[in-house]
Amino acid sequence: MILKMESLLLLCGLFSITVCEDIMNEAIGRFGETEEVSSTLSMLSNKNLLDVWWNQVNNPKPGLLVIDLQNDFINGSLAVPEAEDILELCQEIIDSKMFTKTIFSKDWHPSDHISFFSNLGERELDPAWREKHPGEIKMFDEVVFARDPPYTQVLWPDHCLQDTEGSEIHSSINYPFLAFEILKGTDSDIDSYSAFFDNGGNGDTGLQSIIKDFVTEVVVIGLATDYCVGSTTLDAQKIGIPATILTDASRGVAAETTESMLARVKAAGGQVSTWPDWRDSLETWSRAKHLADTLLATHQHNHSTHIYTSTIILLVSYIIVAFIR
Repeated sequence: MILKMESLLLLCGLFSITVCEDIMNEAIGRFGETEEVSSTLSMLSNKNLLDVWWNQVNNPKPGLLVIDLQNDFINGSLAVPEAEDILELCQEIIDSKMFTKTIFSKDWHPSDHISFFSNLGERELDPAWREKHPGEIKMFDEVVFARDPPYTQVLWPDHCLQDTEGSEIHSSINYPFLAFEILKGTDSDIDSYSAFFDNGGNGDTGLQSIIKDFVTEVVVIGLATDYCVGSTTLDAQKIGIPATILTDASRGVAAETTESMLARVKAAGGQVSTWPDWRDSLETWSRAKHLADTLLATHQHNHSTHIYTSTIILLVSYIIVAFIR
């Protein structure tokens, strides 16, 4: 017996429905039949994301982003308060073997970098901004340079100059086997807090291509929470990678800006946790919901996944057809 195309499509649809029902039943069996669980599953199903999410839940591939554990940020020209206190824990996390990929970022500035207070006189300030701020400009002030559009920049001490001791990762930190390293802030005319992109949202560092299709989430540790760690976490969420900052393995420049950044991360869908809590959360609904919420928020469902799923469905259907024949 040869089935008509209409029958084949019906079989494909029925198979897909059965798969979704099976996933929902398994998920409810694991996480409970609460209103939140049921609502989340329904939204995932409506967006054709249920199978992707369930695969992430059952096959976790977390990545670790170790941000700027460099000498200048620890005991050098731009030392972050209590930075040395996190080094032992950071190494423990790096050595935990819980991560599919481990990537280190480094600030890697040329000597004429726009973020250096010492280079303030090398570029024109925005006239409208300067008219409103006629006073003396000091270290750590935020200024606006003349550009289209105008460019805002905090002025820092010279730090992490390329090929200097200050730019090197602290000697107490050991790289694991097959670790990656990305350099940021290499363009003289724009800063790069995030390990993904420069502060203009462009200037791709290459980190996205290293991890986007190879991890199900990222954990972010290092320096400094209120700038590079937080900005990296925000960009991860923005491109559809669930991200968690570990507060016990990161430190901020100032308490006020750190709290502000952590609030921004939470508002963007990221999570704020600690190493023990994150480690114990891998089988919980909170983690599964973080994966689901990020998928739903970005809705960047990879087309290749659809193709893969459709191919599997068609393959099964053809097997059914062959069996009936």
